[in-house]
Order: sequence, then structure tokens, then C-alpha cells
Amino acid sequence: IINDTDKVERFGIMYLAAMLKKGGHNPKLLRTAFKRLPDIIEEVRKYRPSILCYSVMTGEQGYYTHLNESIKKEYDAFSLFGGPHPTFFPEMIEGEGVDAVCIGEGEYPMLELADTLESARSIDNIENLWIKKEGKIIRNRLRLLINDLNDIPFSDRGFLYEGDLEHARSSYKIFLASRGCPHRCAYCFNHSYNGLYSGKGQVVRRRSPDNIISEIEEVKCNYPLETVHFVDDAFLLTRQDWLNEFTTKYKERINLPFSCNFRPNYINEETVKKIKDAGCQWGWIGIECGNEQVSEEVLKRGLKNQQLLDACNILKNHGIRLATQNLNGLPVDNPLNVDMETLRLNLKIKPDFAWSSVLYPYPGTQIAEYANSNGYFNNIYDSKITNNKSLSLLDWKDNDTKTKVENLHKIFGVLVEYPFLIPIGKFLIRFKCLRGIFTFVYYSWYGYCHTFRLKRLKTSFKDKLKLVGELFRYLKKLKVT
Repeated sequence: IINDTDKVERFGIMYLAAMLKKGGHNPKLLRTAFKRLPDIIEEVRKYRPSILCYSVMTGEQGYYTHLNESIKKEYDAFSLFGGPHPTFFPEMIEGEGVDAVCIGEGEYPMLELADTLESARSIDNIENLWIKKEGKIIRNRLRLLINDLNDIPFSDRGFLYEGDLEHARSSYKIFLASRGCPHRCAYCFNHSYNGLYSGKGQVVRRRSPDNIISEIEEVKCNYPLETVHFVDDAFLLTRQDWLNEFTTKYKERINLPFSCNFRPNYINEETVKKIKDAGCQWGWIGIECGNEQVSEEVLKRGLKNQQLLDACNILKNHGIRLATQNLNGLPVDNPLNVDMETLRLNLKIKPDFAWSSVLYPYPGTQIAEYANSNGYFNNIYDSKITNNKSLSLLDWKDNDTKTKVENLHKIFGVLVEYPFLIPIGKFLIRFKCLRGIFTFVYYSWYGYCHTFRLKRLKTSFKDKLKLVGELFRYLKKLKVT
């Protein structure tokens, strides 16, 4: 499995490894971060894999398809691309050297592919896979969604950590208690994903409390663990009996601080009391847009500003630290004005950290279709641009607007924290030459708030220096320093 896992623990990779090992196979992770192509090819030759697997998000497709071409010129193996980008843009199979793509859940298709190739049988009919054969593409149907998540082996952390010691040493680790989201947010892949799987099973599926807590216990016994983060799209989207059992057992068996993602319409006094008592210390909540009309008609959020304010107040009143998620650069005629409305809504909320991202029209999403049909986007995903998602792909027919939107995004959190800087910020964002400085501010502020305000990790002076070094290394990778 070939991937750059430099910044995040990728569940897809860890679950694939666990499933392959359970089936008697021997997967290996090849990290590509900061490695030269000859060294990557040499590692492939040394291991002699029969399948080259790539987990690809949109923005990475150009790098990995080019890498795959280069490897296959020197070493012949079957290449499979999976992850979000192939799921919504399976036409990437037409690229040179791409033998197959996996659409949707990959655990069982990956295992079936490995078993079938090992036994020298035909791979033509494996569900979820598109196969390229003699220049023609075989488009197999999707299999049913995995109904019982307890049937899947725990994500294989050791597989990832062997190639990435930084993740192993970190005391902050992520977990996934559920899959699926029923909401129709236009900028999110979930709506399109649910359309792909229409009639193929229940959208939202949840592991049992005992199953997820057992995994946390296993990780706690084998690796440093001080803070647990649940990355479920909407952690509180669950039955009350599940939440009651989970919070009771988590406090008894784990008793560590945890964080999660919130959606405002699932927040109430009783629920927040339970998770706070169980150890919930902080969490992310999607604000996205302060203009209610744009939020409803363009983003399809289905939430009013007052709902957002009420939910945030409940969380803050119970001492839960709050990070807001916001979208900048929307496909509207006045994106900068809308972004300022979003900033003003954050000023009312007063979060511990206001994070923002430039809207990215992922392939297959409603927002991409909307932006394209309204003349803001041409559906072209240039890999040179998409590797840095702080740059907008939208076109407002005005380069000054684009510069202002991208620069405001980078100092959004600082302006929420220090509103007296807003007039100065509004003046400075017009200067494209300040992009590098704004990017430095963005990542520095993010690192500070995420590490010391939200997670409140205990770090030595040496660790702090190391974090500074990682910041500069990452900025260098983005070519902004």
C-alpha cells in the first residue's frame, strides 16, 4: 500500500491492512513522504508485491498516477486505486498504468482481489471494482454496504506505525465509531456517496459500545494514549440507549479525555451533560456560513444561525472547548461579503479556535455541479493546484476578489480572536505578495490552537522546537517559504 501518511492517520489504509492480514496476506506500507523516486522504486523491487495499492484523495491523483507510471516502468505489478477520488471519479482508470479502481468500501473487494490473484482466477467480476482489460473497462456493480461494523477487524495501527513512528509516539489518536451521514450538505461527499449506495443498505451504521471501547483499550495497552478523538461526521447521531451505554462504559474502562465532531441539531442539555461527564473536553462544530440564505440555498445546510448559537452556548456552558469549521470562497457573486458575515457570526460564538478552509468543489458533489452551472467552475482538477487547497478553484472573473478570499481564509482565525485587527486585515488581504506571510500565520495559529488550546497536550521545550521544525518543513513542502 503506497501512501504519504505524513500528517494524518488514514483509516482506509489501516482497515485494508487488517482485512488482508486476517485473510492470510502480508501487506506492507510504503511511505512516499520526502523520498526520491529511485528510493521508492528500490523499496518496491525489494519487497516484490503482486499488487500496488494507492489510497487517493482529490488533489493527490496527479502525483500518484505519475508515481504509479514510473514504478510500473521498472516493476510489473497490478495497480489498484481506491479512496475518495476514485469513488467519485472512477474515470481515472483511463490513465496510463491504472489497472483498476475501487469504488466505495474497500475491505472486502481488496481481500477478494488478493485472494483471486493469488489463486490465478479471473478478477473480472469483483464487485466495487472497475477493471481495465485489453483496453476495455469492466464496470462491476457495487456490493451491499457492510451492515455490521463489528464484523470488521480493528484498524491495524501497527501497520501504519511501522512506517510512521511520529504517529506511534503521539498521545493523541483518532477512532471511528460509525460510518455514514444522512445529511445533504452540498459541499460534502456524503450526499453523493449515499446516492451511489441507494438500495444497498442502511446509510448510518454504528459499532457497538463494547466493540469501539475494546479497540481503544487495545491501543491504550500498546501505544501512548492521553486523548481520544472520534472522527465520525456526527458523533451524537445515535440512539439514546447507545449513548447511555457508551458514556457509562467509556468512563469506567477508558477514563481519558476525548473529543468529537458535533452537528448543532443533535446538541441538547441532557446529551451534553452525559458526554461531558464521560470525559468530552472539546470538539469541532460546523458553522460554515454566516449568511442564512447562502447556507440554505447553496450549501444545503438546513440550519439557522440561532440554532448554531444555541448549540455553541450549550457546549460552552458545560465547559467544552469549541473549534468552529468555516467555509470561505463560496460560489456566489459577493464571496468576500459572505465570508465577512461568517466571521461576524464567529465573533458572536467566541470559539476557542475558528478554523476556516477554502471551499473545494469535490467531484461528484452538488456544490461542484452548482458552481459549474453558474459559471464559477469548469470541473477541471489541475493536480498542480489541488495539492494546495488553500488556493481556490473557483473563478469570480476578478483576480482581486480571488486574492482577497484566499488571504482572508488564512487570517480568518486570528481576526476572530483579535477583532480589533479586522480593519487592518481587510486592507492587507488585497496584496497577493503577502500570501507567504499569511500562510505562515495560518499554519502557526492552527498549530498553536490545536495543540495547546484544544488538545492541551503536555509538551517539553524540545517538543515545541520540534513542532516549529515540522511547521517549516510543511511550509517548504507547500513552497511558500
